[in-house]
Amino acid sequence: MVGRPPGADGDETRERIMESALEAFAEHGYDAMSVRELTRQLGVSHNLVHHYFGSKSELWYAAVEHSLGQSTTEILTRLEGAIGDSDPVGSVRRLLGVTFMEAARHPAVLSIIADESGRGGERLDFLYKRFLEPAIEITGRFLEAARPHGICDMDPAFLALHVLSTTSLLFTHDALFEKLGYSTPASPEMQEAYSGSAADLMVMGLFG
Repeated sequence: MVGRPPGADGDETRERIMESALEAFAEHGYDAMSVRELTRQLGVSHNLVHHYFGSKSELWYAAVEHSLGQSTTEILTRLEGAIGDSDPVGSVRRLLGVTFMEAARHPAVLSIIADESGRGGERLDFLYKRFLEPAIEITGRFLEAARPHGICDMDPAFLALHVLSTTSLLFTHDALFEKLGYSTPASPEMQEAYSGSAADLMVMGLFG
C-alpha cells in the first residue's frame, strides 16, 4: 500500500485548526475567542497551535487567508479578464454569480469581516489591503471600459461595498430570512437561487 506523503498528517491537522478557528472567530469575535477552548474541542494540545501559528493573532490571519485567499484570486482574475468584454452585462452577471457562490462557501469569514469593519484596527487594515483594495482597483477599470455599453457612472468603492454587504446579507442572516418567510440558503439549490436573484437585481441597477 502506498504510504502517506511526509507531513500529510501535520498539514491536515493545521488545516483543521484553521477551519475550526475561523468558525470560532466568527461566533465569538476576536477578543472573546479562546484558543485554549478551541484546542480542547479539537482534542489537540495547546502548544500545537503555537507550534503552527505562533500566536492567536497569527492564527486569525492564517485562518482568514486560508478561507478567502484562493477564492479572491480567482474572482479578481475573472474580473480583470472581463475588462473590455463586448458583453459586459453577461460578464457582470457571471462574475456576481461566482462571487455570491464563493461567499456561500465561506459564511464565517463574512461574519468576521462585518465584525472587524465595526472595530477598525490592524485586522481591518489587512482585510482592506489584501481583499477589498484590489477589488476596487480592478472594478474601477472594468466600469470605465464598460461605459460605452451603458453601464451607470458608479464609484467602484461603493459598488465593491454593495457587493460585500449583499453577500453578507444573503449568507449570514438566517434568522432574518426566516422572519421574512424565506428558506435559509443552506442547500446549493437555494444558494444558487438567491445568488441569481441578487445578481439580476444588481445588473438591472448597473445597466438600467
